[in-house]
Amino acid sequence: MDILYVYYRLLPADARRARDAVRELQSHVCRDFAGVRTRLMCKNDVAERDVTWLEVYEPAPLGLEAHLADLVARTELPALAGARRLERFSET
Repeated sequence: MDILYVYYRLLPADARRARDAVRELQSHVCRDFAGVRTRLMCKNDVAERDVTWLEVYEPAPLGLEAHLADLVARTELPALAGARRLERFSET
């Protein structure tokens, strides 16, 4: 089973709008890919002016990355967050 991790940085002032956008795209993923569970987490580092967010998609079916890219392009996330980094991990 693969798990997809997506992480990026954003300003705390943009958190509410970003959270709404992520929740919307995650609901689309759950509708379009049966059985996928999603999570949204953040790492607050008081030494930094922005925060790191992490989206988790488990299991991560083939085609999920392309589907996410299409969904993200239709949200305001590109304007709110830094570059999204995607990493797929498999259990060993």
